[in-house]
Amino acid sequence: MKKFWAVLILTVAMGGSIYAQQAASLESRKPRETIAGAYNTSMNGGFDNNLKSFGWGLLMYVPNRLCDVLDLLTLKIGAGPKIGAGVEVTEFFQLKGETGEAGVFGLGFDRQWGGGVYNGFSYGILWYDRDCYGISEATGWQRNYELVDRALRIPSLSDERYRSRDIDPWAIGVNFSLIIDLDVKFHPAAIPDLLLGILMIDPDHDDF
Repeated sequence: MKKFWAVLILTVAMGGSIYAQQAASLESRKPRETIAGAYNTSMNGGFDNNLKSFGWGLLMYVPNRLCDVLDLLTLKIGAGPKIGAGVEVTEFFQLKGETGEAGVFGLGFDRQWGGGVYNGFSYGILWYDRDCYGISEATGWQRNYELVDRALRIPSLSDERYRSRDIDPWAIGVNFSLIIDLDVKFHPAAIPDLLLGILMIDPDHDDF
């Protein structure tokens, strides 16, 4: 009787050991988890995706570099009952004053390429300014937005208009309005994206 129980216990123990080994083998076949999720079950899944991304980057290399060059500029022209003029060396050193309404079209900051209607007024001297205007009826990649200052203000980089990239605080340029509206600016903040783009690095995440 003792031999029977000994054989039975030994058989159960061996069965449990075999089951544990099989379970461990199956577990090792599952894709490992990372912060980004499970690995691709195919050994070359990630490599294929990187290769496709690199190939697309090569295909769009010239258009992307051309767009990076255009990102350096604001060039807008328009017309309407608007009068004013201004010059700025960043938002922290400027002299400007304008009021009225005008339809505008052209290249704008942060790929705001298209058209819209300017309506309102703004004025400023040195690091003080007041903006009460909006861009509406946007077409193309132009965005609608509105700036409402209750009084003269000192620009702060934490302002929503800068964080949303509607306005470039570092722009250098001039504008003139007398029925015909002309706005020309240079954006030094776009230079790093242009230079790193030569190496297919895209810090502004604006490549096609």
